[in-house]
Amino acid sequence: MDSQNQNGTILANVRSEVSAAQEETVNVDGKNACIQEEVLQNSPKNSNSAWVSYLRVSQYIVAALFSAITTYSFVQYSRIGFLLIQAIISAAFVLMFVVCLISQTIYDKKVRKPSFKTRMIVSIASLIATLPVSIWLLVDVIITISALPTFCYGPLAFVHGSGTNIHWCTYKPTSTYLQGQDSTGPKSNYHSVFVNETQFNYQIPGLASQFTYSLASQISKFVVMADTHTNSHYLSTMDTDFDLLVLCGDMSYGGLMSEFAQGFDGFPTKPVLMVMGNHDKISGQFQQVNQREYNYYQQVRNIGIFFVYVQSGLDANAFQFLEDNAVLGYGADHIFIVVHHPVYSTGGDGSIESISKKMEQFIDSHPQLKFRAQFSGHDHVFAAFKRGQGYYFVNGAGGGGRDTMRDPTTYAGQRVWPADELHGPLTYLDEYCYGYEYHQDSWLKFTRTEVNFEASKIVYNIRDLDTGSILVSYDQPF
Repeated sequence: MDSQNQNGTILANVRSEVSAAQEETVNVDGKNACIQEEVLQNSPKNSNSAWVSYLRVSQYIVAALFSAITTYSFVQYSRIGFLLIQAIISAAFVLMFVVCLISQTIYDKKVRKPSFKTRMIVSIASLIATLPVSIWLLVDVIITISALPTFCYGPLAFVHGSGTNIHWCTYKPTSTYLQGQDSTGPKSNYHSVFVNETQFNYQIPGLASQFTYSLASQISKFVVMADTHTNSHYLSTMDTDFDLLVLCGDMSYGGLMSEFAQGFDGFPTKPVLMVMGNHDKISGQFQQVNQREYNYYQQVRNIGIFFVYVQSGLDANAFQFLEDNAVLGYGADHIFIVVHHPVYSTGGDGSIESISKKMEQFIDSHPQLKFRAQFSGHDHVFAAFKRGQGYYFVNGAGGGGRDTMRDPTTYAGQRVWPADELHGPLTYLDEYCYGYEYHQDSWLKFTRTEVNFEASKIVYNIRDLDTGSILVSYDQPF
């Protein structure tokens, strides 16, 4: 019995000690939990979600940047590139705003654990804090959409018959009129107004400037370029000391309105004439820009120019047009022919013998034409050929990249590619190029051809577009 009492007392003491130990453990865990919570709440990373605040500050920076770009676009007449940048910045602004709200909500629920009422108050306060920037952004977007993208490119003044065709383009359909004239038809993106004059002032909707257009009484200098392929850099650096701008095609890549907007612009007071290139034909919008048929003849004061769309397999109509209309140029002092595909070329595509022979036949069979030169593009090189007294120029290095050029030198019986420049006649064995014996010079440089009329001769200056220097000049007495 005493033994049993003693064992019971020991067991009770053990239970008491275990209970005390458990209680102490619970207290320790409680203290640890309190300490952990206090440390968590006082942690620099979580006491105040500073990074959320940084994001909010960045919202204001983004909004300010957006406003600056919008203002610049307003001054410069917004282009597609500016609109794209604005769209990206707008998306970034909205994304930052959403991230801020989500981050604040996660922080509230996981760390501070405020009541629902408190969380709602914080969210509303965040919205109110961001509201001024949101309104600012919205106003900028409205201004951009409503006012800036109306004007696309132009105006361009095309010599057209006995008068002038003023052409411009807008991003959205608007009425077509000049100097307060009534609308000439339904709203459109393409606008062309024919003025039966060669000297006049004009103004178009969307532009504050008034332009003075004047076609010189005699053409003393015109400039030839081709294959700019949306690169307006070399056109924009051109001085205005010329009477006429002639473009030999491929001002675009896909013939799109937006590409023409980038490829040539900025000559509202200078007459322009151009032929269609194979790239310009793709979308079918070229004729809406040029307002002419593929093949046409234009008399410009003392010179006559045939514009014909010549391309491999598609040249029958062009040469038939030349034959049918050759008589139109009999009275001109100087005749030029503008095509896109070259008659002779040292470029990568080279000459197409069938086209070359048809052109030779046409020129030889019409001695009444005072033929001076033929201009082309397509191959992105400069090349000059001379057959008889006539010159044949490839002007394809207008800014849309440069091609390889066929090299007449051989190594172990094989042609060496590419060449940077070629000079003098080329031999048949060395060069796969019809008209090889007529070759004068070729360069892999960005160039334009400047045609100058002097008292008894024409001087063709070939200008390097990167340096501004003249590579070579050709004199042509008449």
